[in-house]
Amino acid sequence: TAGYSTLLRVPTLGGTPQKVLFDIDSALGFSPDAKRMAFIRGNPPEHESYLMIADVEGTQIRKLATLKQPLRFDDVAACWAPDGKTIAISQSANLASQIAFFDSTSGVPVAVSSKRFWFPSGIGWLPDGRAVIVTSADPDSTTKNSQIWLLPFPDGAARRVTNDLNDYRGVSVTADGEKMATRQVRS
Repeated sequence: TAGYSTLLRVPTLGGTPQKVLFDIDSALGFSPDAKRMAFIRGNPPEHESYLMIADVEGTQIRKLATLKQPLRFDDVAACWAPDGKTIAISQSANLASQIAFFDSTSGVPVAVSSKRFWFPSGIGWLPDGRAVIVTSADPDSTTKNSQIWLLPFPDGAARRVTNDLNDYRGVSVTADGEKMATRQVRS
């Protein structure tokens, strides 16, 4: 259906793809136990966007949190804290984004970063749960290259990790916190 995306499960060794979810507007974020997933769903007629969760089979779907315009959830994958209690997600208004943290059971907002970001492309929790890594440009900078940031949780000053002319897109942190993976883009 035009304007809607469907999540499919594709067997790695071939076979028929199976429909898991309809109407999904972001990449998925999986809970630490890999039993649940979080995603964004927009509702343009109502001027709302939702942080949704479902089990990995695509059932038990529910709205965890709702934002009304001018706020909206960005289409960056939600990221579950290592203890599974908190979900980090990017929310924006007027192109400036902040990282918001929601309780993964109740959907109650836990914290919102004071640091503003511009077009975040990835969020990854450190294994101790005391900070997230964010790939994003800085709206307060003269350069608009996306860099890697360390953002303490639940509060604290964001610290820029990289400072170069490359762009960094997306992030994944290893379970031991010793390494991270990102995509470096050179223009």
